[in-house]
Amino acid sequence: MFAPLCVASLASAQSFQFDPAGKVLAGNPVSIRLEGLPANTEVVINAERPVSEWGAPPDKRVVYHSEVKFKTDATGKLDLASAKPISGSYQRADVRGLFWSMAATPAEAARDWKSSDIRFTAKVAIKPSLQPRSNS
Repeated sequence: MFAPLCVASLASAQSFQFDPAGKVLAGNPVSIRLEGLPANTEVVINAERPVSEWGAPPDKRVVYHSEVKFKTDATGKLDLASAKPISGSYQRADVRGLFWSMAATPAEAARDWKSSDIRFTAKVAIKPSLQPRSNS
């Protein structure tokens, strides 16, 4: 079972850390980290962006998607520059892996989605507790 990572919630300590925070040009340094997650827990990260495919009408764009599963470290952190994926769109530690490993999906992108915007989501694996509940 997976639970969504609340990136925008002020009540949540879980967050993506992007450096730089704004637009990044190809070849410029980038850092992507996740913090505040449970220690030694699997997390699935997805990245999506709209792309106009060659020869398609300009108003018809498809969603490109990548997905990778990692395991957080003992402090609940994950640095994409050094973390090796367990499975997914690419196999080696690569801070840019979520970008270059994207592939076309059949989904059509929303018209108001800017082609320069990449959407990131993360889901954390939740292991059910096997301990009995206390009735006190």
